[in-house]
Amino acid sequence: MAEKKKEINFVGKKKKITCIVLLSVFAVLMIVFGVLIRGQKTTDFTVEEHIERISERIEKRYMQDGSSYTDYKVYPLYEDDDSFADFCLVEFEPYGYLYVEICDTITLLRPFGLNGMYGRGNYPDTKWQRYRIRLDETTPDPYNDSQWLQRKNLVDQIIESTCFYEADKNGEFIFHDVSHFKAANIENEKRYFLRIQKTYSVPAVKRGDKFFGLISMEEFTCDPSLTIEDIPCGYYRCPPKKIFDL
Repeated sequence: MAEKKKEINFVGKKKKITCIVLLSVFAVLMIVFGVLIRGQKTTDFTVEEHIERISERIEKRYMQDGSSYTDYKVYPLYEDDDSFADFCLVEFEPYGYLYVEICDTITLLRPFGLNGMYGRGNYPDTKWQRYRIRLDETTPDPYNDSQWLQRKNLVDQIIESTCFYEADKNGEFIFHDVSHFKAANIENEKRYFLRIQKTYSVPAVKRGDKFFGLISMEEFTCDPSLTIEDIPCGYYRCPPKKIFDL
């Protein structure tokens, strides 16, 4: 009887030890998995630290000997509520610009060259056009020395509204090779990157209680209901692929 009791106690202790070991292994695996999944959050760094980290990458990628760029500056971009938009603008000299999207990273994806924290929303030599939307199809008034001409292109294929593009006096369409802010001579103002339909953005500056869009060169009221049918905007989001990594 005593031997049976000892045997039962031994089996019970063995089960307890097994359970403890399994729970310990499970806890360790959960911690490791959590670390692999978490990676780095955008909020792990201040805006100033993000600018410093982006600058280090710009130096290595674009400012080496033989580069056509002579200088650059990094600017933080903001949402309509003045919170950081998780985007920065790099303005090169004498031309060129880069919108850099800042994303959370997943450590598990790094060996595959995916999910870097800083993604390039465009190439530095990407050219862009100003345009205005007119639902009633009436030609907009001239802006400075420019006129607005109706034209079909990729934007018109995405949206149904009638678009008019900036052109010079001779009717030649104008393409810009500097950022929207530099093209508009914005210097010491806060730079905004207003989100439209979650994936599109309007480069803008504040004008009283309204915003001034730097693609349309018009004032507008920022509202969550705005769509790409209402306001000229651009697409600068980038998928988590190595080719877009800064």
